[in-house]
Parts: sequence; C-alpha cells; structure tokens
Amino acid sequence: SYDGLINRYQLGSVDSKRQEGKGHPNAVVDMAVVGDEVLTCGLDDTLRRTSLELMEAAPDALALGGQPLGMAVAPGGTTVVVATSKGLVVVQREGAGRKGAGPTA
Repeated sequence: SYDGLINRYQLGSVDSKRQEGKGHPNAVVDMAVVGDEVLTCGLDDTLRRTSLELMEAAPDALALGGQPLGMAVAPGGTTVVVATSKGLVVVQREGAGRKGAGPTA
C-alpha cells in the first residue's frame, strides 16, 4: 500500500474492514500474519501491529532506525527480522500470537 491503508476482506463476501487507529502515514513495505495480528513495516521507519479480529492498530510502534526493505518471521512468530537501509533489526516478541503481545527490542 502506497498510502498506508490496511483493509481486511472476507472471502466469499463483499464485507471489508479498514484498519482503525494510528497506522503508517505512508507506504507499507512488507507485512506478515503472526497469530491474530498482522505485522507491518513502512516508510515511516517503524514496525507496527494490527489486530486481525478488531482491525485496530496497537498504539505502540517500534522505530527501526532506517527505511525497511523487507521482513521475515521465524516459525512460531517469536522472532521478526527486518532488513533496513542501515542494517538488520532483530525483534524478539513476547508471547507471539496472544492478544496484547508486543515487540521488544
């Protein structure tokens, strides 16, 4: 998404839901589903989380220190690696896939 908007669509239906709360103000570079959340990195140089059920952005964002180029999530979702223009950021997530689980650096 070049405008930072994230939408969820239900297959077999015309229903859709737009992300609520503070998301990326500009382009989303990469995203991954981990448990009941979608993780996104964007050109605002942050890693953000959104609840898939509520489609609500978490209030916290992790500064990446450089423009993200892509990300990968290890099996189990507890480790996220984001490649940025300045290097790699490795994030260990506490209790990935549980409500309220956030990034820790």
